[in-house]
Amino acid sequence: MSNCKKLATGVFRNWKTAFGLLVLIILVPSVNAQFKTRIYNIHYATPFSQQVIYNQQIFNTKDLSFGGNICIGNKYINTILEYNFHRMDVKHVSNTPVKYVKIHEILFGLRYYNARPTFLVGNAAFRLTAGLSGGFDLDLQTRSEYFVGFAITGIKEPSGILIQGFYHRSANPTQGYQIKPYFGLRLGFVIGPSSN
Repeated sequence: MSNCKKLATGVFRNWKTAFGLLVLIILVPSVNAQFKTRIYNIHYATPFSQQVIYNQQIFNTKDLSFGGNICIGNKYINTILEYNFHRMDVKHVSNTPVKYVKIHEILFGLRYYNARPTFLVGNAAFRLTAGLSGGFDLDLQTRSEYFVGFAITGIKEPSGILIQGFYHRSANPTQGYQIKPYFGLRLGFVIGPSSN
């Protein structure tokens, strides 16, 4: 099995499992009672360095990215439903017919998020968050990433800011551009958690 097929199979299994859990959490009352925490995140992301392959050549590019997600779970584990918008600047790529490539991304995933602070610094509570997600864009090309970081809030205030590092795996060609693996930083706002 090729690396591409292995990646597609892994992503499919991951988002299929997360999506199934999400449906159970929302629709089944007994499960919903156990997975009752709702956390919303709105974020902006920037890659440290990003490259694309176009016409068998490698080019550096810039990516404007923002999005949001809803996390549903208990006090330790959340399922994630996430939307991201990417605008890649490719106007300097040789023979490209466009200046920008716009990508709409739908991801499903699982993450660790402890309702209790991991540690305190003064009046700031730091909560470790880490997980993985996978899904597809509107061209039905697979996407996946790993992430780790901290949600920083007040000790008794559930909302605050999010700082995450992430690793975005290689993506199948989208509109003719294959995105190579890259690391990046995500900054955002945490809203919640709320409970039923």
